[in-house]
Amino acid sequence: IRFDLFGKGQSKPAAVALARNLGLANIHFHDPVPKNRIPGILAAADVGLMTLFKSPLIDIYFENKLVDYMGAGKAILAAMDGMQGRLIAAHKAGRVVGSFDHQGLAKLVEQAANDPEQVRQMGANGKRLATEHLALPDILNRYTCVLEAAAAGRRCQAAADVPGDVLEPAHLDRAGKSAQDYKKNTGILQEEYGKNPDPRRGRTPPTRQSLAPLQCTPSE
Repeated sequence: IRFDLFGKGQSKPAAVALARNLGLANIHFHDPVPKNRIPGILAAADVGLMTLFKSPLIDIYFENKLVDYMGAGKAILAAMDGMQGRLIAAHKAGRVVGSFDHQGLAKLVEQAANDPEQVRQMGANGKRLATEHLALPDILNRYTCVLEAAAAGRRCQAAADVPGDVLEPAHLDRAGKSAQDYKKNTGILQEEYGKNPDPRRGRTPPTRQSLAPLQCTPSE
């Protein structure tokens, strides 16, 4: 199984050193690439990996890579809590374990390598979700509708027509509560991670810098 990791996160030097020390010749590190190269990279991959740290604000994160992977028809293997993981699981667009569950993620990779047909099906499920509900014009129209409806004191019908597990009203409630409790949450982060509330510092496994595709080859 080959892993191709793209990016330059603060944990990359430690990840490169760890891979070297462990003699992991199947892990390849790459510099960041322009956005216009992403489709070609994803076309050469079998699945996409995603990981996310733990945070009191977990339900306000929505990463571009999630839509990139789905739009490319790639199954997603993820170690993350929060609404992104629930979205992947609800639409069977991949498989998910909790944040920092390294052994669980390794098992997902092994399962994917041995079940290419299931991987293809999960990729198709994700692409269908992205095509039907996550196209940028549709998102912008719903966003505008929600803002105008809120100002007028009415409900946005365009948002109401979206399946609940896509828009996830409960997530919106949590996000709103997170915004209201921002000062308290920031205090939690400051206490846990130091003066600068960066949830990644000192807590992220060395390989987290990659949210990159991998290529799977069934085991013997």
